[in-house]
Amino acid sequence: MDVVQGWTTVHLAALFVSTGLVISPPLDGVYLSGPVLFTQDDAITDTFRECTDDAFPVCPNTLSPNGQTSSCQCTDRKQIRIGGVVHGILLIHSGMQCLLPANRQLRIWAYSLSLTGYEDSKKMGLIHHIGMVERSAGYAAGNKMASMGTFNKAFCINHAPGLEGLDSRCKGFEKAMADLGIQYVAEIAVPEDNVVGFISAVEESVQEGGDWDGIGMLLGASNYPSAMPGTTELKERHEKFVIGSFDINDLHYQAIDNGNILFGIDQQPYLQGYLPIPILTHAATTKQFLLNHAIPTGPAFILGSPGGAENICAAESYPVCPEHPIEDYNSINDGVKIVGYCLFAVQALAAVSAVGKS
Repeated sequence: MDVVQGWTTVHLAALFVSTGLVISPPLDGVYLSGPVLFTQDDAITDTFRECTDDAFPVCPNTLSPNGQTSSCQCTDRKQIRIGGVVHGILLIHSGMQCLLPANRQLRIWAYSLSLTGYEDSKKMGLIHHIGMVERSAGYAAGNKMASMGTFNKAFCINHAPGLEGLDSRCKGFEKAMADLGIQYVAEIAVPEDNVVGFISAVEESVQEGGDWDGIGMLLGASNYPSAMPGTTELKERHEKFVIGSFDINDLHYQAIDNGNILFGIDQQPYLQGYLPIPILTHAATTKQFLLNHAIPTGPAFILGSPGGAENICAAESYPVCPEHPIEDYNSINDGVKIVGYCLFAVQALAAVSAVGKS
């Protein structure tokens, strides 16, 4: 599918230039635009071939790439309807009841942004899961920890056992430890909002005193109330254990900068919001899209606080300059005013001089 190869490259390059953000490698190692197998039932019509050759013109443009009037009817993008599931921790049956008829009747192209959504989005028949695949992220976190610190016993801290997303992170971390030859001791269930209970649960699982040299931990989520205060207290009691964590927030940035935590993991929500728009718009227009079900926006490892300029750009959603500057014809530049005054003075003196001579 040549079209999807072209527009995907352009969009991702433009996104990187304007934001510095990049998507993560796909689960199977390469983003696939093919092969797509065609049978007699899937025969490409002459109209579709013409549209492909003319790069699917968008209204009001009706020209082909060679500047000729295209025989392919242009697409009015105002008429395109796209939809998706955002953090779809809901009954899969309900989601299917909503989205599948929409796909059939309204031709809505849908994606998933669900915490548990990789497998769920497949069940719902969505074309993509755009976000982080939790098990793969847990595996990557394990390898990142091993590259940054030294430890021979590993634990995974889980604030919500039974929640598929956090469970999958710990399972991926456990698999990484097995592949690295590091002993995976246990998954530690901790309370969401009780710092004393958090500390007690972790210390009871480790069952060691001292500085915990050789202990490594992965915090499955840092956004629970007990997570960062509990981790900070544990580092004061046992200063030599190493820990990395999912998620990122102000307390997390402080812990990274202070050396209490190795890294944070960001799902890059800006990419989660941006990418579905061009992907689904082109899918609706050209019926072409990547064959990978998962388009990972993470894990992106955060190793320090962002700079001031980066914070401003992220807060303002990476503003892009208008193609043509906005002209304010009521505003005159100060420099132009000064030049104008000078020219007026010269002209006035010349006029007075001329009158005097006459």
